[in-house]
Amino acid sequence: MEQTIKSDKNIEESNILYTVAMRGLVAFPKMVMHFDVSRAKSISAIEHSLKEGGKLFLVTQHEAYIDNPKASDLYKVGVVAEIKQVLKLPDNIMKVLVEGVYKANLVRLIDDGEVLKAEVKRTPTYSRAKFDEVEAEALMRSVKDVFERYASFFPKMPKELLTSIMTQDSPLKLFETVTFNCNLNYRDKQTLLEETNVINKLSVL
Repeated sequence: MEQTIKSDKNIEESNILYTVAMRGLVAFPKMVMHFDVSRAKSISAIEHSLKEGGKLFLVTQHEAYIDNPKASDLYKVGVVAEIKQVLKLPDNIMKVLVEGVYKANLVRLIDDGEVLKAEVKRTPTYSRAKFDEVEAEALMRSVKDVFERYASFFPKMPKELLTSIMTQDSPLKLFETVTFNCNLNYRDKQTLLEETNVINKLSVL
């Protein structure tokens, strides 16, 4: 059974990869994250992926409660990740550690009943369009100010993290460090993932 999604003509590097539909979680390129899987298709995808190089397509479901998602239940943008570690836990649960490699569009979902695969096309994480440096600096100051207030609610947050963010002068690195270390709603994270313009990313953040 195949569910088809329209592809973007400007995107290159088409691949078919084992796929995990994520519930309430969004991966990003360069982000290291861990999650638990218990659905048979997700476990199967991870086991097959490990045998074939360890690359996996992670794409988030619109609604976390859906157990057997179709293409229409998934966002069109996800992340190809590399499996770093797998731990098998009791009750047929698997804990997986991954690192995001690149952003990709979902072209076609392939469900053979036992495992999910997807045809994906790589898409740029950031647009190459030039941005207004004055506007970027103003947005960076705003993001730092909000994060400093956010951090005040979390006394256990490492001081090194706060210092790293407050002294960051790269808009891209600031965006990534804040996004990876904030407890944001998955729908908001998906919006941040899909946006490519750095000014828009910081503005939304």
